[in-house]
Amino acid sequence: MNKPNFLIVGAAKAGTTALYHYLQQHPDVFMTAKKETNYFALVGTKHDYFEYGQIPAGEGGVIDTTEKYAALFAGANGYAAIGEASPWYLFDADVPARIRDFSPDMKIIVILRNPADRAYSEFVHYIRDGTEPYPLEDFLKAFDEGDWRSANGWHPHWNYAQKGFYARHLSRYFELFPREQIKIYLYEDLAKNQQATVRDIFEFVGVNPDFQPDFSLRYNVTGLPKNRQLQDFLKRPNFFKKMLKPLFSDALRHKIREKIEQKNLVRMPPMTQTQRQHLIDYYADDISALEKILDRDLSAWKQV
Repeated sequence: MNKPNFLIVGAAKAGTTALYHYLQQHPDVFMTAKKETNYFALVGTKHDYFEYGQIPAGEGGVIDTTEKYAALFAGANGYAAIGEASPWYLFDADVPARIRDFSPDMKIIVILRNPADRAYSEFVHYIRDGTEPYPLEDFLKAFDEGDWRSANGWHPHWNYAQKGFYARHLSRYFELFPREQIKIYLYEDLAKNQQATVRDIFEFVGVNPDFQPDFSLRYNVTGLPKNRQLQDFLKRPNFFKKMLKPLFSDALRHKIREKIEQKNLVRMPPMTQTQRQHLIDYYADDISALEKILDRDLSAWKQV
């Protein structure tokens, strides 16, 4: 069985989709065709969650057995770096031990975003896809009822609040993996200097760092759809897309879909001052703990 030797574990809405595609372009890197396999979060669990308006699992279905996971890496022979990207892995308390048991030498890549911005972006992301029941003005209501949703069987993805406790989540990885096997980046690093950040990641996974991926496309853009029917057509399986699939490569289909989607989205409105202050207060202690872990000033994350 070909096994991954590195994982992008999160955070959601912090640039993991972009990193996945940049790595996928490298000739010496194999990335699973299915992003977000979620294997280490699903294997050995019931995963019988309520998922509001959830888009079907898509090609490959739910990856919850060793056989299904192994099949994703069938074409990885000869690649120096083999990986996948599943943001669920960062906040699920059981995942680090499962990864360690699977491969104690696994390299872990983490990218973090201001937790307030991350939560709001994800909330709007699910509104975009028709999978969040509350309207935009009820963001704080959705944020504050995250634990209620979890207790009532909602999928963990809809608990926006818990995902932002980065220091807490990272501590579980540091307990099980040597620090040199974990690389942590900030969303700001990727936004301001894509080339240097991606070069460092290439070095970390052991491939030629001089390769330059195409940075021109934007990935997984969050916004509000102008046309809900068009958005549903782009995101959900349908007969027309199935008919066209054999005619175009995965890369070309993705490029076309992303360009159409971006034209159909309008920029999300910013959080109100009240909303941002609420989230800053909520995460203040964890941000302070994260500053110590990273030895980095994160005071900008505490500004309204």
